[in-house]
Amino acid sequence: MILSEIVLGKTSDSKREAVQENLGQQVIINDTHNSWCHGVILKEGYDNEVYQAQLKDERGKMQFHYHDLNTLLRIY
Repeated sequence: MILSEIVLGKTSDSKREAVQENLGQQVIINDTHNSWCHGVILKEGYDNEVYQAQLKDERGKMQFHYHDLNTLLRIY
């Protein structure tokens, strides 16, 4: 497994761009409200405020806000 940190800007817009560039990818997300999450960013269910990921644990599909995103690691 190879991890690559996606560079996030400080604004919600820059975070949204980073997430949308990685739609369909397996990632590790660090989110203000949900701590560390492992899953796949879904190609549907996103807009200018939120995105969705199918997590690999019992939480299943969840919705996240761009402004709460702290770290995004892509898994290769």
